[in-house]
Amino acid sequence: MSDPQKAHSESGTSPPLRVTVTRVDVVPGSTVATGVGLDRDGREVTFAADWRPALALVEALEAGEHVEVYPGGLAGPRVEAPVTPATFYVAEVTRRRYRGRAPKPVRGPDDVVALVGRKLLSEPREHFLVLLLNACHECVAVETVSIGSLNASIVHPREVFRPAVVASAASIIVAHNHPSGDPEPSEEDVAITRRLAQVGELLGIGLLDHVVIARRGVVSLRERRLM
Repeated sequence: MSDPQKAHSESGTSPPLRVTVTRVDVVPGSTVATGVGLDRDGREVTFAADWRPALALVEALEAGEHVEVYPGGLAGPRVEAPVTPATFYVAEVTRRRYRGRAPKPVRGPDDVVALVGRKLLSEPREHFLVLLLNACHECVAVETVSIGSLNASIVHPREVFRPAVVASAASIIVAHNHPSGDPEPSEEDVAITRRLAQVGELLGIGLLDHVVIARRGVVSLRERRLM
């Protein structure tokens, strides 16, 4: 009988492996992060991930969540490490909520502030978050999409809707902070909101609101009719 691990190694593909993440190291200025986890047999495994999935992993670990990663294909061009049974490229990220933790309903911007306001107000740079909602408008997960400079954040619809598609979310709400303290949405905020709304219509995952959170107040772009 052939050895499946050897077969995967010889074919250059990743073995069917799930790993419980224990540590993620994100190096400033690098597009690839490394991490360490344990497989089902308790063996330590190293992995590599693009910085966006890595940020999601860091957020989940800091929140005390159980986090697993698993290979989704061959190593990408930005990953220098070869794909072997011990090192693989993370193409998918899954999260498992603690059992018994009820999702929180989100009915308006006040609920968004209750969920992510403290985190966003404590950040010195712009953080763009997406709240994943089920059919009952309950928040089942919060993902960090991008971290920008003091006055700008790079957001692409692909990165916003990817976790929503993976989680089979019914709808989403996006939120970000203005470290300047002024909650008034910029022209760029309005433009990305309208673009996300259009993409959401195509995907069947509605964008319910975009909430800007700052020290001097909170603005809902839906309430302002800017969507």
